[in-house]
Amino acid sequence: MEREIKKSPADTIKNIKTERKMKKLLSSGELKLVLNQFDRSTFH
Repeated sequence: MEREIKKSPADTIKNIKTERKMKKLLSSGELKLVLNQFDRSTFH
């Protein structure tokens, strides 16, 4: 037996955040540290 949905289930969902937080960027020194971790002795 089918019944009519009287209230939308989506009404109970909180509003979606429209703003995104800015992520922390790496400094040039931190970026160099990350890139120097790769093995550059061989080329694949």
